[in-house]
This record gives sequence, C-alpha cells and structure tokens, in this order.
Amino acid sequence: MTDLKPCPFCATEPNVEPWHGGPSSKRRVGCENEDCDVQPSVCGDTYEIAARRWNTRKSVVTDEMV
Repeated sequence: MTDLKPCPFCATEPNVEPWHGGPSSKRRVGCENEDCDVQPSVCGDTYEIAARRWNTRKSVVTDEMV
C-alpha cells in the first residue's frame, strides 16, 4: 500500500474511502479538514491509482502554513 502525502494546501493527512461508479475497487483520496479552503480530492479505479494521483500533485504548503 502506498503512503499518502498530506494535503498540499493545509498539510492534513488525507482520507481514503470507497467511491461510487465504476469498479468496486474505486477509491477517493481527499482532504476532509473543515478549515482547508480547498479540500482537494482525486479518484482512481484502485487505491494505487488514486494514491499515485494524489501524491503527484504539486505541493503549495510552506513552512509558514504548517
């Protein structure tokens, strides 16, 4: 299982959940932090695909934000 990077906008650990539509292995990875202005998320047909999409996003978190 791939380790997930924190949210690129607020540095919170992401949530992983099954996602509707498509194969039963489909997963959503996303930020659930209510204080995050963006709360980004990505989906993939498998956990590995969703994790790769999440982890390859450009990070914008700076030391001042954490």
